[in-house]
Formats: sequence, structure tokens, C-alpha cells
Amino acid sequence: MFTKCGSIQDAQQAFDRMKFRDVISWNTMINSYAEHGPYGKAIEVFHQMQQEGIDPDRVTFVCLLKACANQASLAEGKWAHGKIQLAGLGSDLRVGTALGCEVWQYC
Repeated sequence: MFTKCGSIQDAQQAFDRMKFRDVISWNTMINSYAEHGPYGKAIEVFHQMQQEGIDPDRVTFVCLLKACANQASLAEGKWAHGKIQLAGLGSDLRVGTALGCEVWQYC
């Protein structure tokens, strides 16, 4: 709810207090930063997610690509593309569409 209202700081505080965080809660935070900024924070949250042993899913990567596009970073987009390939999601329709629509428009 906090993120829908644009209150990222409150969302982050609620997230930090959570005892159990699954891929959905991580995706929510990544998407929050990807939409409202700071966009680089979405990438930080992605790294934290991986450090805690949570495997990203297709939604994670779509949100991550949105952050890369919003900060107009082709380098970050290429990095995310590599992560997508490693996860075996390069042929996923939703992820592929996000790659085409979000990141590669900056080529």
C-alpha cells in the first residue's frame, strides 16, 4: 500500500521489519524503486535479495529492467540481460518483451 501511494520510505521501513521475506515482497520493493526512484536502489535491493538466497523470478527481472530503463543505463541493462540468461529466462515471453521495450530502446 505504501508504494502505491509513493511513500517508498515507509514501504522500506515496513519491509525491513518483516521477519519473513519471500520473492513477492522482494519484487514489491524492487518495483517500488524502479517506478519511483531512486532507480539505482532497485538494483541494490536485487543484490540484497540474492545475498539472502532468494532466487529471482520473471517478475523480478521485469522490475529490474524497468529500473535500468528509467535510469537510462545501457550498461545496467546489459548486466541485467546477463543475469536473465544465467537464470534461464531469456526465452520467457514477459522478460523478453521487457528487454525489447525497456532496455534496448537506449541502443
